[in-house]
Amino acid sequence: MSATGCRRVTAYLTELFEQPEIADQLRSLRASGATRDQYIDLMAGSAESEMAALIRDEFGSLPPLAVTTLIDAWAMADFAGKTLEVASVRPDEPMLFARNRRVRITIDAEEDRVTVGISHIPSRHAEWYAGARASA
Repeated sequence: MSATGCRRVTAYLTELFEQPEIADQLRSLRASGATRDQYIDLMAGSAESEMAALIRDEFGSLPPLAVTTLIDAWAMADFAGKTLEVASVRPDEPMLFARNRRVRITIDAEEDRVTVGISHIPSRHAEWYAGARASA
């Protein structure tokens, strides 16, 4: 995620997903087969305007897989009674990430938590993501 808002967004989402009322809403959305945009609306709708804008900007620049992976990881943690941590991970090869417009999403399932790591270079995203977002 971007250096400008990434750490703030990931910290916010980690806290947000711990809230019981948000968990209830996420369960309902999953049961209804919600869209990516509905999940983003929930995350952004629970935030103050500046954070809401950061959430929409961050997830708007990433492929839809970022949202679906995050929600699937949350569901795995929720089912197991574990916490979910969302983390901005600095790319191990920033120049390669930028050149290839790479986004990396990882899930670490551990004994006491599930961690979703997102790595990318701000403003360096493949154009095809826009088409993928339109069909998600």
